[in-house]
Amino acid sequence: MKLVYLNDNKHIYLSDYNLIINAELKDYFLEHAKDKKVKFTNRRIDIETIKHGVRDIGQVILQTTQDCSLRCRYCVYGGTYKYQRDLVKKIMDFETARRGLDYIYDIIKDRDKKDLAVSFYGGEPLMNYDVVEKAVEYSKEKFKDIRDVKFFMTTNMTILDDRMLETLVTNDFNLSVSLDGPKDHQDAKRVFPDGRGSFDIVTKNLRRIKERDEKYFSEKVGIETVYSKDLPIENVVEFFATDELLKGNRVMFSFVDEYDTSYYEKYPYSEDVVAAGFKKMNTAIREKIKNEVELIPVERALSTSYGRMKRYLEARNFSNTANTCVFDSKLLIDSEGRFHVCEKINDQFPFGDVWNGFDFERMERIIGDFCRTVEENCSECEYKCICFRCFIPFAKEGIIRFDDHFCKEMKENCKEGLEKRIANEIEGVI
Repeated sequence: MKLVYLNDNKHIYLSDYNLIINAELKDYFLEHAKDKKVKFTNRRIDIETIKHGVRDIGQVILQTTQDCSLRCRYCVYGGTYKYQRDLVKKIMDFETARRGLDYIYDIIKDRDKKDLAVSFYGGEPLMNYDVVEKAVEYSKEKFKDIRDVKFFMTTNMTILDDRMLETLVTNDFNLSVSLDGPKDHQDAKRVFPDGRGSFDIVTKNLRRIKERDEKYFSEKVGIETVYSKDLPIENVVEFFATDELLKGNRVMFSFVDEYDTSYYEKYPYSEDVVAAGFKKMNTAIREKIKNEVELIPVERALSTSYGRMKRYLEARNFSNTANTCVFDSKLLIDSEGRFHVCEKINDQFPFGDVWNGFDFERMERIIGDFCRTVEENCSECEYKCICFRCFIPFAKEGIIRFDDHFCKEMKENCKEGLEKRIANEIEGVI
């Protein structure tokens, strides 16, 4: 068993038990807790299991286009990511969307679960608005016996017109709008093909939505902020805390990936500066929690890691499927009608299409390769129970391959997360 010493050796994380204990109790604990080890489950996902699992798909994502109105500096489709496609002028026709929706309906129509999310993704999905509009109306009719069909869209909000606005509001779309914070941040990274910044047009269109329906704006419009480490996190937090238009809206953070990309070669950053910025933000958040002061949306977004580590430490088993979905949660249908496990994986792992349906043998090979990769590389790792692994970082050139860079980074993040967990408990934050 591997032991991880934390906080100047005052505490120990026991990987086989997925527990943090006081270092002074190590010998006593190990003597009396031999039957409390985390159980390892070596699952074998065969074709029949996959066929049963796809009936639980809860989200269908239609990639209406592979083109975009912006050319964001950090975009995974912008040419700096080794295994991702480039932006191209491909659009989905309605026949492809219709066949995809029909196929999914036939898969799920007899299940007990009576809800479904239909999402629109790109590129910029509104660049193919006609198909969005038709797919919405078709879904409402096709899935009318499904109790709760909801619509979602990720959009950069740069090409909104009155017709699009009405469709989004009247169909109660859940919107994730890409906005990275203050004007200088947005205009540095989220730019049009000619290099112009997009802040003014995005905020203008957000105001139009609020003027059209303030209740809808506050309840259904969220902000998707991509954080690039060469810019100060403090500026982002201050903007969303004080901006009159957006301070009440939910905020979600994602971070510019560092794997298989040359992005940060062009935009270098200081680890110490980034760490200091997050430390300042986290200190302020912890003080508010300790003093029972309600967090504002941007603070709640930054504090999600507190609860995540708690959930990981509650796990009592470890499986070779790790954290990846087994084709049972969402499905991306790309603009050409091919099936993919989600919107984040590269396009080198399709497993069927809207004309021929699922390729279950291909699906079995993909999940089998992933499970073997986890078994061979992660089963003895000290962080196996708290490391987040899925297909995405291991999906290379059409094969599942272990990523040493990802592993090293995740180990560092896991240890840091454990130490923060201890500090938060001592301070009474959780």
